[in-house]
Amino acid sequence: MPKKKKKGSLERATVEERILKANAARSVLEDPVIQEAFENLEEHYNEKWVNSEVEDSITRERVFLSLRALSDLKTELESMINSGDVNLIARNG
Repeated sequence: MPKKKKKGSLERATVEERILKANAARSVLEDPVIQEAFENLEEHYNEKWVNSEVEDSITRERVFLSLRALSDLKTELESMINSGDVNLIARNG
């Protein structure tokens, strides 16, 4: 059975696809429930880091990776928004 091609790269997306992705990403980031979830997770991870024992570097590394993943997700959604906005401006002249 042949593998399906991944269709997720913004570089290969059409102008319309980028605009649609931007709108979807914007509604995710502007959703109050998602915003609250991001805030809760950031607070939880920061508290876990601050309250870790001095010798517990493994926990701090895990917390760091969790914070990084959360940040990377936000950055990726923001990138989709920016790409779509640029394409919308270019399309509309």
